Amino acid sequence: MVKYTRIDAADDLPLTFRVNDALRASPYLSGSNIRFVANNGIVKLRGTTRTCFQKQMAQEILIGMNGINTIENEIQVPSLSKTL
Repeated sequence: MVKYTRIDAADDLPLTFRVNDALRASPYLSGSNIRFVANNGIVKLRGTTRTCFQKQMAQEILIGMNGINTIENEIQVPSLSKTL
């Protein structure tokens, strides 16, 4: 008899791949230019978004993702600097 153990495939993928897939799959981030670095449970978000909502959504998408301990959101919203 062969015993099968179910393994969650997402847990086997490196953190970088999972973060990339999550950000790319989000319909909220259309038109944004987000880059990130993932290392030892720390994800640093960089780049630009068109709105503050998109900046926040990039972070919200990753909250609670297995393997992430800290999110540093350094995304810039260029339209904000033009209005200030």
